[in-house]
Amino acid sequence: MQKIFLDDTLLEADPSLLECLVPGTLRGRGVFETLRAYGGEFFLLEKHLERLNAGMRSLKLRPQRTQQYWKDNIDIVLRENGLSEARVRLVVWEHNGKRRRSIIAEPLTVLPESRYVEGYKALLVKVKRKRSLKTAHVKSIDYRSFLSAYRRAELKGYDEALLEDSKGYLMEGSRSNVFLIQDGVIFTPFLRSGCLKGIARGVVLGIAAGMGIPVREQAIKSVQLKECDEVFLTNSVLEVMPLTKVGPRIVGTGKAGRVTLSILKEYRRLTPRV
Repeated sequence: MQKIFLDDTLLEADPSLLECLVPGTLRGRGVFETLRAYGGEFFLLEKHLERLNAGMRSLKLRPQRTQQYWKDNIDIVLRENGLSEARVRLVVWEHNGKRRRSIIAEPLTVLPESRYVEGYKALLVKVKRKRSLKTAHVKSIDYRSFLSAYRRAELKGYDEALLEDSKGYLMEGSRSNVFLIQDGVIFTPFLRSGCLKGIARGVVLGIAAGMGIPVREQAIKSVQLKECDEVFLTNSVLEVMPLTKVGPRIVGTGKAGRVTLSILKEYRRLTPRV
Protein backbone atom coordinates (compact mmCIF):
# COMPACT_ATOMS: atom_id res chain seq x y z
CA MET A 1 0.00 0.00 0.00
CA GLN A 2 1.20 3.51 -0.80
CA LYS A 3 2.86 5.41 2.04
CA ILE A 4 2.25 9.12 2.49
CA PHE A 5 3.26 11.80 4.95
CA LEU A 6 0.22 13.28 6.71
CA ASP A 7 0.30 15.64 9.68
CA ASP A 8 3.92 14.78 10.55
CA THR A 9 3.24 11.04 10.41
CA LEU A 10 4.21 8.44 7.82
CA LEU A 11 1.25 6.15 7.17
CA GLU A 12 -0.28 3.80 4.64
CA ALA A 13 -3.02 5.31 2.51
CA ASP A 14 -5.84 3.55 0.72
CA PRO A 15 -7.40 5.03 -2.45
CA SER A 16 -10.24 6.71 -0.54
CA LEU A 17 -7.81 8.67 1.64
CA LEU A 18 -5.74 9.67 -1.37
CA GLU A 19 -8.85 10.96 -3.13
CA CYS A 20 -9.75 13.07 -0.09
CA LEU A 21 -6.36 14.78 -0.24
CA VAL A 22 -6.65 15.99 -3.84
CA PRO A 23 -6.75 19.80 -4.24
CA GLY A 24 -10.26 20.68 -5.31
CA THR A 25 -11.75 18.18 -2.88
CA LEU A 26 -9.99 19.40 0.28
CA ARG A 27 -11.95 21.74 2.50
CA GLY A 28 -10.54 24.85 4.09
CA ARG A 29 -7.92 27.22 2.77
CA GLY A 30 -4.43 26.31 1.74
CA VAL A 31 -1.84 25.89 -0.97
CA PHE A 32 -0.12 23.08 -2.83
CA GLU A 33 2.87 22.41 -5.06
CA THR A 34 3.45 19.69 -7.63
CA LEU A 35 6.98 18.77 -8.60
CA ARG A 36 8.92 16.08 -10.36
CA ALA A 37 11.66 13.83 -9.03
CA TYR A 38 14.42 13.01 -11.53
CA GLY A 39 16.24 9.99 -10.18
CA GLY A 40 15.44 11.21 -6.67
CA GLU A 41 16.60 14.76 -7.41
CA PHE A 42 14.42 17.84 -7.93
CA PHE A 43 14.56 20.78 -10.30
CA LEU A 44 14.14 24.16 -8.59
CA LEU A 45 12.77 22.66 -5.37
CA GLU A 46 13.69 25.85 -3.50
CA LYS A 47 11.51 27.92 -5.84
CA HIS A 48 8.57 25.60 -5.26
CA LEU A 49 9.00 25.89 -1.50
CA GLU A 50 9.35 29.67 -1.73
CA ARG A 51 6.08 29.84 -3.65
CA LEU A 52 4.43 27.52 -1.14
CA ASN A 53 5.39 29.85 1.72
CA ALA A 54 4.49 32.99 -0.23
CA GLY A 55 1.06 31.54 -0.98
CA MET A 56 0.54 30.71 2.67
CA ARG A 57 1.38 34.26 3.69
CA SER A 58 -1.09 35.61 1.12
CA LEU A 59 -3.78 33.45 2.69
CA LYS A 60 -2.79 34.62 6.20
CA LEU A 61 -1.34 31.21 7.03
CA ARG A 62 2.00 31.81 8.69
CA PRO A 63 4.60 29.28 7.46
CA GLN A 64 5.60 26.93 10.30
CA ARG A 65 8.09 24.58 8.66
CA THR A 66 11.53 25.15 7.15
CA GLN A 67 12.70 24.19 3.69
CA GLN A 68 14.86 21.52 5.31
CA TYR A 69 11.76 19.99 6.93
CA TRP A 70 10.15 19.59 3.51
CA LYS A 71 13.30 18.29 1.86
CA ASP A 72 13.91 15.68 4.56
CA ASN A 73 10.35 14.39 4.55
CA ILE A 74 10.05 14.32 0.77
CA ASP A 75 13.15 12.11 0.74
CA ILE A 76 11.54 9.81 3.34
CA VAL A 77 8.35 9.44 1.29
CA LEU A 78 10.32 8.66 -1.87
CA ARG A 79 12.49 6.11 -0.06
CA GLU A 80 9.57 4.40 1.70
CA ASN A 81 7.76 3.99 -1.62
CA GLY A 82 10.89 2.90 -3.49
CA LEU A 83 10.58 5.77 -5.95
CA SER A 84 13.17 7.74 -7.87
CA GLU A 85 11.10 8.97 -10.84
CA ALA A 86 8.01 10.44 -9.22
CA ARG A 87 5.31 13.08 -9.20
CA VAL A 88 5.23 14.68 -5.75
CA ARG A 89 2.51 16.87 -4.27
CA LEU A 90 2.94 19.02 -1.15
CA VAL A 91 -0.15 20.48 0.50
CA VAL A 92 -0.61 22.78 3.48
CA TRP A 93 -4.11 23.72 4.54
CA GLU A 94 -6.20 24.81 7.49
CA HIS A 95 -9.66 23.48 8.27
CA ASN A 96 -11.72 24.13 11.40
CA GLY A 97 -8.75 25.88 12.94
CA LYS A 98 -6.36 22.95 12.49
CA ARG A 99 -3.21 23.22 10.38
CA ARG A 100 -2.54 20.16 8.24
CA ARG A 101 0.23 19.02 5.87
CA SER A 102 0.66 16.20 3.41
CA ILE A 103 3.33 14.84 1.08
CA ILE A 104 2.23 12.34 -1.56
CA ALA A 105 4.58 10.74 -4.10
CA GLU A 106 3.33 8.67 -7.01
CA PRO A 107 5.26 6.75 -9.67
CA LEU A 108 5.90 8.86 -12.73
CA THR A 109 5.43 7.23 -16.10
CA VAL A 110 7.82 9.13 -18.33
CA LEU A 111 6.09 9.85 -21.61
CA PRO A 112 7.69 8.43 -24.75
CA GLU A 113 9.41 10.88 -27.08
CA SER A 114 6.68 10.24 -29.63
CA ARG A 115 4.21 12.14 -27.40
CA TYR A 116 6.46 15.19 -27.57
CA VAL A 117 6.25 15.01 -31.36
CA GLU A 118 2.54 14.24 -31.59
CA GLY A 119 1.75 16.72 -28.82
CA TYR A 120 -1.28 17.11 -26.58
CA LYS A 121 -4.81 17.98 -27.55
CA ALA A 122 -6.87 20.34 -25.39
CA LEU A 123 -10.48 21.36 -24.90
CA LEU A 124 -11.31 25.05 -24.47
CA VAL A 125 -13.44 25.56 -21.34
CA LYS A 126 -15.02 28.75 -19.99
CA VAL A 127 -14.52 29.38 -16.26
CA LYS A 128 -15.65 32.16 -13.94
CA ARG A 129 -12.67 32.01 -11.65
CA LYS A 130 -9.98 34.69 -12.05
CA ARG A 131 -6.82 35.28 -10.06
CA SER A 132 -5.67 38.81 -9.33
CA LEU A 133 -2.16 40.06 -10.00
CA LYS A 134 -1.52 39.95 -6.25
CA THR A 135 -2.41 36.25 -6.05
CA ALA A 136 -0.71 35.05 -9.25
CA HIS A 137 1.79 33.15 -7.10
CA VAL A 138 -0.89 31.40 -5.00
CA LYS A 139 -1.48 27.80 -6.04
CA SER A 140 -4.60 27.39 -3.96
CA ILE A 141 -6.44 24.23 -2.95
CA ASP A 142 -9.55 26.15 -4.03
CA TYR A 143 -9.06 24.26 -7.25
CA ARG A 144 -12.50 22.86 -7.96
CA SER A 145 -13.16 24.78 -11.18
CA PHE A 146 -9.77 23.70 -12.55
CA LEU A 147 -10.28 20.08 -11.54
CA SER A 148 -13.78 20.09 -13.04
CA ALA A 149 -12.48 21.54 -16.32
CA TYR A 150 -9.72 18.93 -16.50
CA ARG A 151 -12.08 16.03 -15.82
CA ARG A 152 -14.52 17.34 -18.41
CA ALA A 153 -11.73 17.44 -20.99
CA GLU A 154 -10.43 14.02 -19.95
CA LEU A 155 -13.87 12.43 -20.34
CA LYS A 156 -13.99 13.72 -23.91
CA GLY A 157 -10.60 12.24 -24.73
CA TYR A 158 -8.48 15.37 -24.34
CA ASP A 159 -5.19 15.67 -22.48
CA GLU A 160 -5.77 19.12 -20.99
CA ALA A 161 -8.35 21.88 -20.59
CA LEU A 162 -7.52 25.43 -21.69
CA LEU A 163 -9.34 27.96 -19.55
CA GLU A 164 -10.85 31.14 -20.92
CA ASP A 165 -12.67 33.85 -19.00
CA SER A 166 -16.15 35.22 -19.67
CA LYS A 167 -14.74 37.75 -22.17
CA GLY A 168 -12.99 35.11 -24.25
CA TYR A 169 -9.47 35.75 -22.99
CA LEU A 170 -7.11 32.83 -22.55
CA MET A 171 -5.90 32.30 -18.98
CA GLU A 172 -3.97 29.03 -18.68
CA GLY A 173 -4.41 25.28 -18.74
CA SER A 174 -6.12 23.53 -15.85
CA ARG A 175 -2.68 22.30 -14.79
CA SER A 176 -0.32 24.21 -17.08
CA ASN A 177 0.70 27.58 -18.49
CA VAL A 178 0.23 28.17 -22.20
CA PHE A 179 2.45 29.79 -24.84
CA LEU A 180 1.67 30.69 -28.46
CA ILE A 181 4.24 31.25 -31.22
CA GLN A 182 3.51 33.44 -34.21
CA ASP A 183 6.06 34.68 -36.75
CA GLY A 184 8.97 33.88 -34.43
CA VAL A 185 7.50 35.69 -31.42
CA ILE A 186 6.34 33.90 -28.25
CA PHE A 187 3.13 35.15 -26.64
CA THR A 188 1.81 34.13 -23.22
CA PRO A 189 -1.02 35.47 -21.04
CA PHE A 190 0.24 38.06 -18.59
CA LEU A 191 -0.38 37.52 -14.91
CA ARG A 192 -3.30 39.97 -14.88
CA SER A 193 -5.10 37.53 -17.18
CA GLY A 194 -5.49 35.26 -14.17
CA CYS A 195 -2.77 32.71 -14.88
CA LEU A 196 -0.52 31.14 -12.28
CA LYS A 197 3.05 32.38 -12.05
CA GLY A 198 4.31 28.90 -12.89
CA ILE A 199 7.80 27.72 -12.03
CA ALA A 200 8.25 26.09 -15.45
CA ARG A 201 6.75 29.22 -17.03
CA GLY A 202 9.53 31.28 -15.49
CA VAL A 203 12.18 28.84 -16.74
CA VAL A 204 10.84 29.08 -20.28
CA LEU A 205 10.81 32.88 -20.18
CA GLY A 206 14.48 32.76 -19.22
CA ILE A 207 15.28 30.22 -21.94
CA ALA A 208 13.57 32.32 -24.60
CA ALA A 209 15.51 35.41 -23.51
CA GLY A 210 18.77 33.46 -23.67
CA MET A 211 17.94 32.21 -27.17
CA GLY A 212 17.08 35.70 -28.37
CA ILE A 213 13.43 34.86 -29.01
CA PRO A 214 11.09 37.84 -28.42
CA VAL A 215 8.44 37.21 -25.74
CA ARG A 216 5.31 39.25 -25.16
CA GLU A 217 3.25 38.81 -22.01
CA GLN A 218 -0.16 40.24 -22.80
CA ALA A 219 -3.90 39.65 -22.95
CA ILE A 220 -4.61 36.91 -25.49
CA LYS A 221 -7.97 36.13 -27.02
CA SER A 222 -8.70 32.43 -27.31
CA VAL A 223 -9.46 32.87 -31.03
CA GLN A 224 -5.73 33.59 -31.54
CA LEU A 225 -5.10 29.87 -31.04
CA LYS A 226 -6.48 29.39 -34.56
CA GLU A 227 -3.93 31.72 -36.11
CA CYS A 228 -0.63 30.78 -34.46
CA ASP A 229 2.19 28.62 -35.81
CA GLU A 230 2.86 26.66 -32.62
CA VAL A 231 1.43 26.28 -29.12
CA PHE A 232 2.99 24.61 -26.11
CA LEU A 233 2.17 23.98 -22.47
CA THR A 234 4.47 24.03 -19.46
CA ASN A 235 4.43 22.59 -15.98
CA SER A 236 7.03 21.04 -13.71
CA VAL A 237 6.03 17.46 -14.57
CA LEU A 238 5.46 17.73 -18.33
CA GLU A 239 8.27 20.26 -18.81
CA VAL A 240 7.44 21.64 -22.29
CA MET A 241 4.64 19.85 -24.13
CA PRO A 242 3.61 20.80 -27.69
CA LEU A 243 -0.11 21.42 -28.11
CA THR A 244 -1.14 20.29 -31.57
CA LYS A 245 -4.91 20.31 -31.38
CA VAL A 246 -7.48 22.56 -29.67
CA GLY A 247 -10.95 21.11 -29.87
CA PRO A 248 -11.44 19.91 -33.47
CA ARG A 249 -8.83 22.34 -34.83
CA ILE A 250 -5.26 21.36 -35.63
CA VAL A 251 -2.58 23.81 -34.46
CA GLY A 252 0.08 24.63 -37.03
CA THR A 253 1.17 21.49 -38.86
CA GLY A 254 -0.40 19.19 -36.28
CA LYS A 255 3.05 18.18 -35.00
CA ALA A 256 5.54 19.73 -32.60
CA GLY A 257 7.13 22.84 -34.09
CA ARG A 258 10.79 23.75 -34.40
CA VAL A 259 10.77 26.52 -31.78
CA THR A 260 8.88 24.40 -29.26
CA LEU A 261 11.30 21.50 -29.63
CA SER A 262 14.32 23.78 -29.26
CA ILE A 263 12.91 25.19 -26.01
CA LEU A 264 12.13 21.67 -24.76
CA LYS A 265 15.70 20.60 -25.48
CA GLU A 266 17.13 23.53 -23.54
CA TYR A 267 14.71 22.99 -20.65
CA ARG A 268 15.79 19.37 -20.34
CA ARG A 269 19.44 20.40 -20.37
CA LEU A 270 18.79 22.39 -17.19
CA THR A 271 17.10 19.56 -15.27
CA PRO A 272 18.90 16.94 -13.14
CA ARG A 273 17.71 14.08 -15.35
CA VAL A 274 19.89 10.97 -15.38
